[in-house]
Amino acid sequence: MSHGQIDFQDVLQLVELIKASSNFSEIRLRAGDVEVELRRHGAAALGTPPAAPAVKTAPASEPAPALQEVVQSAPALAAQPVASRAPREGTMLVTSPMVGTVYHAPEPGAKPFVSVGQKVSAGDQVCIVEVMKLMNSIPAGCDGIVSEILVADGEPVAFGQALFVIEKQ
Repeated sequence: MSHGQIDFQDVLQLVELIKASSNFSEIRLRAGDVEVELRRHGAAALGTPPAAPAVKTAPASEPAPALQEVVQSAPALAAQPVASRAPREGTMLVTSPMVGTVYHAPEPGAKPFVSVGQKVSAGDQVCIVEVMKLMNSIPAGCDGIVSEILVADGEPVAFGQALFVIEKQ
């Protein structure tokens, strides 16, 4: 989000975050004149009747109806399946545990965490997935050699999307 505005990508990221995490049942966000409330199906907020919608907006200005249409369509768009890739025998796919943006290095211009042909251990960091300005370290998951990098640096990724192929050792 930039300058107190909520855009479509922000809403999609919030929807995926609440879907992918068992730590959240409800998220409320206020940016400028717009408030967005996302609630996992079946989770009731304090003081809210059980029939409350899963996603709602509380606009305080004229432009909000357009945002409401985007917010209401976000769960359907976010639920589209990601094309899955089956790992070859002897390999493991490192997948994104969340929707976000993948970064191959700790900062722009820095050396990437890993490269094709590099040996890695299970806990070695292979990339970062940024979600709503939070940087999440992604580990290799197994000992092996990085055989493929499947996403470009700075590319948006979906929950469960394959990021790397590691030849197990």
